[in-house]
Amino acid sequence: MRRTYYSVIVLLLAGLVGLSGCGEAKKSRGTVNVRGGNRLGNAPIDSNGKVDLGNMAQGRLVGVLWGNNDQDFQMQMQSLVSASIPVNELGPVSGQPNANTGARIVGDVDAGTGLNALNGTAQIRGGQFLIGIWDEYAISGQLSEINIYFGSMTGNITKNGQSGSAQIQMQDSYGSVTLSGQFDMNQFTGTMNFTNNCTIPAGSQTCSESGSHSGAVQFRVPTCGFFRC
Repeated sequence: MRRTYYSVIVLLLAGLVGLSGCGEAKKSRGTVNVRGGNRLGNAPIDSNGKVDLGNMAQGRLVGVLWGNNDQDFQMQMQSLVSASIPVNELGPVSGQPNANTGARIVGDVDAGTGLNALNGTAQIRGGQFLIGIWDEYAISGQLSEINIYFGSMTGNITKNGQSGSAQIQMQDSYGSVTLSGQFDMNQFTGTMNFTNNCTIPAGSQTCSESGSHSGAVQFRVPTCGFFRC
């Protein structure tokens, strides 16, 4: 998992989801592990060897993680990033989808057949999933956003007519993320559950403290921007 600082990334997703930031170069909050298994084989990597959220999002529709209560959502985000950065480095993050700060998701789910043609249940054959978290520090341009990337996934999709359900699991040595929800041909909505197996202490770049951090937030994402239709 790694925190990156590309102004082009912020500008790209600013146009897609309404986030904004200044034009100054951002400072990284530290480099830690990139989640996703075979990193160079799966992740969109730029010339500096960093995960490139801009390449991941280009041409795909962006979804949101959200919650009705900002205080609770902040606590969930602290748990989510605890295997990426020390939680004291996370600034305020809103759970309201239209706020300046927030958490966005991009996915590319391969079920072996296009969703439009699916009638019944299909096993997920692979895909990519990326979470981008913009707190107040990232929006102001002081520090980089937090990116969490998975380069593989498993699960299943069931579709009957124009609607259905899906459960998608992703995991690595740092923890796991599961998306469970319902979809029609417009939106895929549901709950994202997560568990981290370790945490990064303040002042460190190593996920060395044992003990799990678990949580859950709501998500929504355009169906055909997430699944291959």
